[in-house]
Amino acid sequence: MSSAPDSIQFLLTLPPVMARDFDSLDNRKPPQWFACSDSAGPPLGSGGGTANLLVEAWRATAARGVHAASPSARETAVKRPEVRAPSQSLSAWLADNRKLILHSGGMSRRLPAYAPVGKLLMPIPVFRWARGQPLDQTLLDLAVPEYSRVLAAAGPSAVAMLVSGDTLMRAKNRQLVRKTIPSSHPAFRARLVGARKCPPPP
Repeated sequence: MSSAPDSIQFLLTLPPVMARDFDSLDNRKPPQWFACSDSAGPPLGSGGGTANLLVEAWRATAARGVHAASPSARETAVKRPEVRAPSQSLSAWLADNRKLILHSGGMSRRLPAYAPVGKLLMPIPVFRWARGQPLDQTLLDLAVPEYSRVLAAAGPSAVAMLVSGDTLMRAKNRQLVRKTIPSSHPAFRARLVGARKCPPPP
C-alpha cells in the first residue's frame, strides 16, 4: 500500500448543508474527498458516525457495478439518473487506499459559533512569522498535512486514521509512534487502525 499523500482518501462528517456543498469548495473533489452528515434520528456517537461515514463513502466512491435495482414502470416514465451499486466489496474498498476520517459534525459544544459550518472549516489566522499561509485558511487546511504525514508514517497494516475535527496536531518530533498518537488535548485521541483488527481504546 502506497503511503503517498495522493493515496489517502479524506472522509469528513459535516453539518447537512455543508456536507451537501462541500465538493464545490476549493478543489476538494470526489473520490479523493468525500463528506456526508450523520444519519437522521438519535445521535450515533463517534463509533456509529464513523460506520455511517464509511458505508456512505463506499457507496459513493467505490467502483461501480451492476444496476442497484430494476426500475419500475413508474420510474422509467420519469427519467432518473442511473444508479449503480458498488461492484467492489467494502473490504476491498478499504484496502484500496488509506482513509483519513475527520469528524466535524455535531453540536460542537466547545466551539458553538462554528457548529453550522463544521469545526474543520472555521477560519484560522495566519501564524506569526509563518510563510506561505493563505489569509483565508481554515483548520482543515492546517490539519490535513499533519494528519497525512502521521498516517503515511504508519505501518503497512494501518488503513485508517480517525481524528476529531476541532484539534490541530503539530508534531515537532519526526519520530512518530506507530500505534497510538494521543495529543495533549483530553478530548482528542488519534488511532491508527489496522485492516483486520482494531485494538480497544486504552
